[in-house]
Amino acid sequence: MNARDILLDIFKVALSAVHGRTCVRSYLATHSLEPISQPIYLIAIGKAAVAMSLGAVDFFGKQIVDGLIITKRQHDLDAPFFCIDASHPIPDESSLLAGKRLLDFIQRIPPSSQILFLLSGGASALVEVLPKSIDLKKLQALHTYLVTSGLSTKQMSEMRAQYSEIKGGKLVRYLEKYNTLQLIISDVPSNCPEEVGSGLLFPSDEQIETAVIATLVQAKHAAATYACQLGFDVDIEDRYLTGEATIIGKNLAQLLLTGKPRLIIRGGEPSVKLPDQPKKGGRNKHLALSAAQVLKGQCGVYLLSCGTDGTDGPCDDTGALVDGHTISRGQSAGFDPSMCLQEANAADFLRASGDLVFTGPTGTNVMDLILGLKINDSL
Repeated sequence: MNARDILLDIFKVALSAVHGRTCVRSYLATHSLEPISQPIYLIAIGKAAVAMSLGAVDFFGKQIVDGLIITKRQHDLDAPFFCIDASHPIPDESSLLAGKRLLDFIQRIPPSSQILFLLSGGASALVEVLPKSIDLKKLQALHTYLVTSGLSTKQMSEMRAQYSEIKGGKLVRYLEKYNTLQLIISDVPSNCPEEVGSGLLFPSDEQIETAVIATLVQAKHAAATYACQLGFDVDIEDRYLTGEATIIGKNLAQLLLTGKPRLIIRGGEPSVKLPDQPKKGGRNKHLALSAAQVLKGQCGVYLLSCGTDGTDGPCDDTGALVDGHTISRGQSAGFDPSMCLQEANAADFLRASGDLVFTGPTGTNVMDLILGLKINDSL
């Protein structure tokens, strides 16, 4: 197995550790929940909604009498219940339709039923119910601003709640008649329920039990465990990377070049300062291309930066895996790496260099994972 295949394999192991189906099924099977005798109604919202729903079906089977799934377009394969495909990262009419269907579904649930609420990242754009004073254009303007604002997830959640009839815990009032178990896959550094999906059920009352069942830290440690089994020394940090992707990419590449052969594991959600007319970018590709500039001409060094949800920016790739020859390959195809970064067009360069990574929807969403590998020449 060559070094690139090893990195991709480690990435797949990390994704498996936080897969929605596995994590929901495992949580339900291993935690001391009071036996549920009443019928269960399932609501799943987010990029990992389908996978999480399948995990619930694995455990509860036909005890789940009905369900509603709201997920990102092209993330709906194998949905076990009625599924609405909605827009992300900018909401549109489909997001408003999803909000209406959500409230209609809840209103049809018989009193004293059990609700299983499965939440993952992406819900903020996928589902919305607007106050009368806010229209779709204002909502879209807000989300467009937030994408490049640099604000913290808590600040963004608070702003979205001001434009919503269901965010910031406002959905809780519709669930007062029911016992509700909420399971969350976290895509925020704090792992706080109030920040995932802009806190649809937070703050909540005593009738809503909440557990965070998958985080980026779990994915990173799964990668570390597997890498150790393969015989690699591992450099892992649990802190979340934030800040400009260009700087982070260059710094990680410099770190990779120093010291002994090892696997570096980092993660978070870097940002990109976009030009007025951005092209085909994506923060993971931007970070990876910046790293490739530092790694240029070096042998035995590789860096993977990918979104754990299977997408990066406006393209259909997951991110990129670059090495010491990425820049020369892209330049041979006629691309200038500095110009591509300036134009937020890392995708075209990395497509030409053959370094894009494609996974499709992954069934999870725990931010971005970055793996840097330095190897001996003998590998």
